[in-house]
Amino acid sequence: MKLSTFIEVFVAALYNETLTSNKTQFQIGELLEKYNLTFNPAWRDTFFADYTFSNLVNVRRHLGPISEQRAALSPDGFRWVEDELGENVVAFLEQHGASVGVPASDRLVSLDHNSQEYYAVKSGLAELYETVRATNDLPIDGMERSRLLSSLDGAKALWEAGQLKVIQIKVGILMAVEDAQVALSATAKATVAALIVDALKSLVKNITGIDLDNI
Repeated sequence: MKLSTFIEVFVAALYNETLTSNKTQFQIGELLEKYNLTFNPAWRDTFFADYTFSNLVNVRRHLGPISEQRAALSPDGFRWVEDELGENVVAFLEQHGASVGVPASDRLVSLDHNSQEYYAVKSGLAELYETVRATNDLPIDGMERSRLLSSLDGAKALWEAGQLKVIQIKVGILMAVEDAQVALSATAKATVAALIVDALKSLVKNITGIDLDNI
């Protein structure tokens, strides 16, 4: 989806949410989660500066990720939706893949393989795998080491995908890293796993507004 299309879908979702709730201002991450919208990290530096977006949406900016900023429709935003979409707001949302009621665990996370966030996790997984493989003083037996390495190998393979469901990231990657973190907890090398955990949670939160701790 192009940024220009995403902005139109976002504005339509903001309009629909304004009409169906008692609120006029919403956290961007909440809208992304509720309407199953995926924010491309490549848009991060241009999203708020986009002329169409700034004309149709009022945003209360503060320090923090995009998902935590609060947005409300501007008067021009109301007019745009009613003039362009009329009674077809829901149909427009569904046409572009937006929906209400999709479980957070089934949300898709698009992975930008050129982003620093993606590479931080990828390189971290490779380092963690080698750390578990090469560290001889872990308080685990050979069978448990093999299990951890197999899980981390699967996590690395998953991370090569272009899109993953939130539940795949949680179960297939995060849990594998956390298992390794437990095994490394008695050593000075547990920091490697902790950094990956933080990076994964931050990436998913910034793209979807979903907190992996709540899945």
